[in-house]
Amino acid sequence: MPLPPIERTTIGRGVSIPRMISGLWQLVDDKNIDLDATAHAMKLLVDLGLDCFDMADHYADAGRLGLAKQFAGDRG
Repeated sequence: MPLPPIERTTIGRGVSIPRMISGLWQLVDDKNIDLDATAHAMKLLVDLGLDCFDMADHYADAGRLGLAKQFAGDRG
């Protein structure tokens, strides 16, 4: 049975985001994060339509930008 469509809302100047977002607070100060597994999990969420991630600057250090670069690279 297919999943129901993800409910979305519009913010700002017409930006569409899902009504539920994923926070990356789990990355706080954890040096043992498996970036490949994390990028894979993010891809699964995006494929489901949950394509908005809260990346507040106090959640993780600048070194975690590698995750964002890796994820973006995987997306083409």
